[in-house]
Amino acid sequence: MKKIILIIQLIVFSVSIISAQYYKSKTEEKTDTIFRLGGKVLLVNVVQINQSEVDYMFKGDPKVYSIERKQVQKVVYTTGKVEEFNKPVFIEIDETSWEAVLITENKEEVDGLYKRGEISAKSSPGTRNKKSAKNSVMIRLQKKAANLKGAMVLITHKESRGGYGEIPGYFMKGDVYGFEPLEEEKEEDDLY
Repeated sequence: MKKIILIIQLIVFSVSIISAQYYKSKTEEKTDTIFRLGGKVLLVNVVQINQSEVDYMFKGDPKVYSIERKQVQKVVYTTGKVEEFNKPVFIEIDETSWEAVLITENKEEVDGLYKRGEISAKSSPGTRNKKSAKNSVMIRLQKKAANLKGAMVLITHKESRGGYGEIPGYFMKGDVYGFEPLEEEKEEDDLY
């Protein structure tokens, strides 16, 4: 008798679980996914796609919204179909390359980093204006910092040269900071 009651309870329990899952799958509305170029994801129902835009609605909102196609990377539909519009535009920079070195004048931004050395640079003599002179000196600082395996340069001194009618020039001096201490500092820490 106890076995029969136990079997009936198991059957009732199983039927209730199955019906709950069936009800949940029927009440949950599946959505399409819009992946924007900036990385933002929209869970929506795509209404229409035309030459210039994608029209969509949010669940529970009767208003139709639009986004330009040039801002959409791809749309993944509930059916699994994927429609690509644009490729993401980004360049992955190796952390050891000079382009990854940041230049700052804010001392707080280098807190917690290890000082790797001091560097200075002046702009190339062929610059035509003050802006290109400043860009030239910043690139030179980044390259020198990368050679020291630095991640950031804290500017300690900057000077603009040349006036009206003269060749513009720029000079900067700074401290290079990295994420790890220099090898000799590591060895000293290991001794203690």
